[in-house]
Amino acid sequence: MLTEFDQNTIANMTAALEVVCRTIPADQDSHELRKQVGDAMIEAAKNGTRTFVDLQTVGLEVEQAERDRAESQMQLTSAIVAARARLQSRSDRYR
Repeated sequence: MLTEFDQNTIANMTAALEVVCRTIPADQDSHELRKQVGDAMIEAAKNGTRTFVDLQTVGLEVEQAERDRAESQMQLTSAIVAARARLQSRSDRYR
């Protein structure tokens, strides 16, 4: 798969992946996220994005999108918990 890239591009992808993976918070770090970042970099390189900075930017965008998704999920979970607590409180008043 990576044989279609020259050594410089592979070095840039490797270095960019390492830098991006160091920015992933421990509680969100996973093999799946690292794979998403790497896959996005490979796809970008196939489309001509081959500098370290550009590949790093691609990886950081994927990582930020995951952070945003996780934050939205936490907010949704908090809203559900709060709604359930309100409903339970109302239910308890009528018993």
